[in-house]
Amino acid sequence: MSSLTSIEDSVKNLSKSELEKFRNWFLLYDQDKWDLQVEQDASSGRFDNLSKKALLDLSSGQAKEL
Repeated sequence: MSSLTSIEDSVKNLSKSELEKFRNWFLLYDQDKWDLQVEQDASSGRFDNLSKKALLDLSSGQAKEL
């Protein structure tokens, strides 16, 4: 049995209150992982071209406020 299958089976067997706690824990865990990925991408310069284009669009009047 794979780790994922084992986790799925465990989640299926949680009580209602345990499932709620798990959901809350997983939501925070997933958000932290996402934040870390964005920080790493920003630090590595992955967004540099996007930000340059956005600033050019803004300065040339091609961007509109939301």
